[in-house]
Parts: sequence; structure tokens; C-alpha cells
Amino acid sequence: MPGQLFTNYFLEEGILRTQAWQESLSQPADFESFRAQTHALLENAAAFHTINEAATEQELIRPLFDLLGWAHYLPQQGSDRNEDIPDHLLFADAESKDRAIAKPGPNRYPDALAVAESKRFGLSLDDRDRDDRGPTSSPHAQLLRYLAAADINSDGHIRWGILTNGRIWRLYDRRALPRASGYYEVDLETALHAGDGLRAFRLLFGRPAFSPQHGAQTSFLEDAIAEGRRYEEQVASDLSGAVFDKVYPALIRALADKSGAVLDDVRQAALIFLYRLLFLLYAEDRDLLPVNDSRYDDYGLRKSVRDDIDQRMSTGDAFSTIAGNYYNHIRTLCRQVDEGDPSIGLPPYNGGLFSQQAAPMLEQVHLPDAVLAPIIHSLSRTRG
Repeated sequence: MPGQLFTNYFLEEGILRTQAWQESLSQPADFESFRAQTHALLENAAAFHTINEAATEQELIRPLFDLLGWAHYLPQQGSDRNEDIPDHLLFADAESKDRAIAKPGPNRYPDALAVAESKRFGLSLDDRDRDDRGPTSSPHAQLLRYLAAADINSDGHIRWGILTNGRIWRLYDRRALPRASGYYEVDLETALHAGDGLRAFRLLFGRPAFSPQHGAQTSFLEDAIAEGRRYEEQVASDLSGAVFDKVYPALIRALADKSGAVLDDVRQAALIFLYRLLFLLYAEDRDLLPVNDSRYDDYGLRKSVRDDIDQRMSTGDAFSTIAGNYYNHIRTLCRQVDEGDPSIGLPPYNGGLFSQQAAPMLEQVHLPDAVLAPIIHSLSRTRG
């Protein structure tokens, strides 16, 4: 499951309005220096014919810690009891680190801000590795285990964890649910060449993001998660209003007009069609349907229906009161989802929702584009 720590809204829009982002924009020379040094470190590591974990730490990860403002970290050396502990503890300042050094093992956690685990350059973070004793757990599972231990040993003080192989960097939140997807991932090589990706990496992984700054009560990371939740709650509220105030009544009126059936049957068919639309929209946006497969995109909802309607509505284009191109497209897609269509990379989702027998009325009627376009648009878009 891909990381879902931050909402797409925050990463694409919300972060742009933060004070930290604006301050970064106001210091272009400082950011370009960070970019150049990061690029040089990554190129140096990639040039190694073989590079183990120790070399990755020495040549890439620790220098990047320094660039990100983590000047005070403590490499963990294990113990005579071979304790299972993370590679680094990260501290807010020198005083916190000094307090931790004076303490044994687990007693160091309360003074730290985060735990960090390093892996050799290029190692998969999700696959199980092997050592001399045989298969071990994946780095992802390992970091989750370290965070659980840090949470206990710090009495809930440590919330954050960083997992990296030098190129791929993940930020974990112990409080995120579900925990398995409570992380944010950055491919550093891609971020170096992708617009503001590196700026977001610096802000979200940099030491200032992990603790309150300038007298604030909460950290940048806490604010980022809260902002995403507020946006999701607003979108959910908007969607609920659209469904009950616009979409469902419009479907009932349209189906009643086209079928002449009794009201209870019309309501049931309208509800099933609404559930189908919501499933398709959600599944495509969460990559549960093969939206990245070029064979699917012409048959899916996103390009041929939702985006087409959005583009036409934005230009004031007219929709036919006779032709039902969108309805035919959706009805065909529902059949493909129910039965599966291997030729476009689509497995069957035959749980009954998309069965023709679930609502025979939907096979008999024909909703025109002028009726369906505003319904799809209401389910797909919200005003910022």
C-alpha cells in the first residue's frame, strides 16, 4: 500500500501557502546550494560499483542529515545483548543529545525527536532482505517495529521515524492509522528534477519541521497533517451535500421520467447507480483500478467521462438532451468491472454491485448527457 501520511491536497496546494514554504522561496541562493550539494552526494553514491550500508551512511545519509539540519544525531552501536535498535536517534539540539549520551540504551529515547534507519543504497524498502541467518523482515516492517519500541520507551514522546536507502526517503508517523500506510515517500533522484519536489523534501524532512518553531504550539508536520484532515472533512461535507441535495434527487427524477416505474423501484435503481459511480471514482483515484495501464484509460471514467465533462463545462459547451454517450460508456464500464476484461488489464469485481441483475432498470433506460454531465461533475469537483 502506498504511503498516505499527507493528503494530495496538502502536497499540491496546502504546502504552498505555509510560512515555511514562502520563506524557502525568499532564499533562492540557499535553496540552490542545498540542491547542488544534494545532487553531488547522490551522484557520488550512485557512482560506486558496490556500496554497502555503512558506506551509504557515511557517503550519503549522514551528509544529508547535516544538510537537513540534523546536526545532532547519535549512531546506535547495539549492545552486548544484541538489542534490536534503530541506526540513529535524531535530536533537536546538542543539549538533548548530551543528556541522551549519559544514559543507557532505551533511556535515551525521551530526549530524541525521531528514530532513523539506514539501508544500503538502492535496497528495496518493502521486500524482505537476507543475511547470514536467512530471510529477515522488510525495512518497512523493521522501522514500524522500532517506532513502536520508541513510542513505549519515550512514553509517547517519539512520534516520527525516517527510513532511507539514500535515494528513497520515507517519513513515518507512529500515530497514523492505518500504520502500514502512515508514511510519506520521496524519490530523491526524481525530486531533484521535478519542480518543487526537492523543496517539499527539505521542508518535510528537515529538523525544523519536527518541533514547534517561533513560539508555536505545534510542529510543521503536525500542522501539515491537520490541514489535510480539515480539507478532507470539508470535501466530505461538500460531497455529502452534493449527493443528498443534488445527485440522488436528480437521478430519481431522471429514472422516473425514463422508466415510468413505481417510486420504490426507481429509488433502488438510483441508489445502485450512485454507489457504482462513487465506487468507480474512488477506485480510479486510489489506483484500485488500472488507471496507469494505457489499455484501460480509454474505457475508464477519468479521461473519457469525468475530465471530458469538466473541460466542456468550463467552456460552457452544450450537452445533448437526446444522446447518451456518457451513460453508454458508464454502463459498458460497469459490465467490464463485473465480468472482468483482461484485454484492458481489468480483473472482475463481481461482488454484486455491478451485476445487471442488481438493477434491471439501469439496463433498460437511457440517460442523456444533459442529465448525467452535472451529476458526474457534482461528484468529481468541489470549489476551493
